[in-house]
Amino acid sequence: MSRSSVFILTSLLISSSALAQEDLKQQIFEKVFGDAVILSPEMVQQVNEGEAGKRHYVDKDGDGIPEEVWFIDTALRHPEEMRPVLVRAIDEDGDLREGLQPDLDSDLYVADWKADGTVDAVLDYTDVDGDNDLDEMGSYFWDKGGSWLERPSVRVWWGRDEGDDNLLWYDVGYTYSQPLCQYRTHFGGAETFVNFGIGLEDKVWTPFFENPFLFYDHDFDNVTEEVLRLSGIDYRIDYLRHSFDADHDGTWDNPRDFDCSLSAHAPENLTFDESEAEHITLRGIPTGPFTRYRTAPEIVKGVVWKDMLLTWDENDNNVDGQRFADDIERWEGVIADGTD
Repeated sequence: MSRSSVFILTSLLISSSALAQEDLKQQIFEKVFGDAVILSPEMVQQVNEGEAGKRHYVDKDGDGIPEEVWFIDTALRHPEEMRPVLVRAIDEDGDLREGLQPDLDSDLYVADWKADGTVDAVLDYTDVDGDNDLDEMGSYFWDKGGSWLERPSVRVWWGRDEGDDNLLWYDVGYTYSQPLCQYRTHFGGAETFVNFGIGLEDKVWTPFFENPFLFYDHDFDNVTEEVLRLSGIDYRIDYLRHSFDADHDGTWDNPRDFDCSLSAHAPENLTFDESEAEHITLRGIPTGPFTRYRTAPEIVKGVVWKDMLLTWDENDNNVDGQRFADDIERWEGVIADGTD
């Protein structure tokens, strides 16, 4: 076989693999969101041919009230490699009107990077208690398969506002980027977030990695005094990091002022009980277990850990100076070098 034939065959195999991955991604997104992530070619063409930023309202039942709006999002925060960002915003609480913008209480945002007709990310905002503000949100994205969930999956960073300050995650391109979003995201006050994933054949969302990440505001000033991160999968706990603002000097202007942490490896086969577990439903699909917000601190107190490391931030400079060269203190708590 000639070198040119080998090159052509290799190119065809790579192209075929990429198409198969794209098809699988679409199938799993549809498993979660149904028709919401099937982008009409006619609407994609209409939005692409229209003026960037123009809102295209869709009134499916002809009652004069639109159910969704499509547009190219021209916000400067979106990275160039994602542009143009085509958005299908679906109103899920009936308050969208012609000429008005979709909101952040109970609307679904489907994002298509490069406006090529394929879904790349979804943001889901939820008003749980009907007071027209944000209580929960999910940032859904594609994962080809990694160290925790080896199978391809749609993953979600799911967050809940425990303290009712109605502040949760920031996004670029309708997804989360650690270097671009972490210090604009409200990791603070009283909050929960969990990482879930679901594959094509899965019946439930699997909780893993950040399972969960919990922020506690004991004096109700919207500033976190205690951060608890458990890492594992389903009922299993593998790692602990427990951080504290020991001198209680965090403020709204300087909210990430943690002083010390306890990091630990779990003993073999450490699990939590069903009585200590919470299960939720995401887009009609049940999740696996994660530890309850109120009971998690008590669970970790009763464990004899395999090993434990105390880290104290003596110079009040709890920054990630290596990977991101940050000059802002960490929101995750105090992380000893080499343990994150």
